[in-house]
Amino acid sequence: MVRGERHPLVADQVEVFTLARAGFNPQAAAEIWDRFNELHGKTGTWLSDLFGNTTAAQHRLRDMVKNMAALPPGYSERPVENESNFKSWQEAVVEYDNVARSEVLPGLISKHRLSTRLRPEITNLRFSPDGKYILAQDDGGINVVSRTPFAFLFYISAPDANDAQFSPDSKFVVFFTNGLRSEIWNIDMQKRKSVREITLREPCLQSELSPDGAVLACLRTDHALELIDVGDSSVIDRRKDFFNPSLFEAFNLRFTILRSQADDSQDLTSSIYR
Repeated sequence: MVRGERHPLVADQVEVFTLARAGFNPQAAAEIWDRFNELHGKTGTWLSDLFGNTTAAQHRLRDMVKNMAALPPGYSERPVENESNFKSWQEAVVEYDNVARSEVLPGLISKHRLSTRLRPEITNLRFSPDGKYILAQDDGGINVVSRTPFAFLFYISAPDANDAQFSPDSKFVVFFTNGLRSEIWNIDMQKRKSVREITLREPCLQSELSPDGAVLACLRTDHALELIDVGDSSVIDRRKDFFNPSLFEAFNLRFTILRSQADDSQDLTSSIYR
């Protein structure tokens, strides 16, 4: 075994035994790895090993299955949790935000509240299709305003949101964040209707959320266009070679990706040293 290949295998062993000791289903590790690498349960055979056709991902899946066989009786099989309980837990995790958390400031010497609220620049201003509402979005979130009478209704905290929009029936505010978190807010109730975390295998060169918040259009780095179901992150449709850039456009896209990656790295570094 190559020395560099040993570390992932040891990590997989620790993962399986840790899941079992913590009371979770250790089979989930192999299932996630299988789905993530699209192996469809293929672990290779001694024949594919002989000819060098077994991939590293297949080797790891095979070892995960072997690790589960070494677990004590009763650890390799876990009863499936009630789906409704899991859904409730999942929704609570997705909908969680730290706005309501109590503030903890160790070493605070003094604190002053600004008498005049700082007003950032409005970057997105839109009328609803029926003309009854206005949204004014800044770097911190989204202000929803009625037109007649002209009055403030409510505020949505969304510091990393892309440009928000109204639904076609003017009943909801729809947006998604840079982290692919999609939210739909009910205007009449002035509260969030739904929130979803969209999971993608590869990043998008460009992305856009449908006005009803149900579908995400993703232009991938291989220039294929995918329509993603926001509800379960499944691919509804895919068109290969949807966009064939010129040499200049390809260079510009590459530069944009590199600059975005550099900005993300800089943000991560600043957050660590902050």
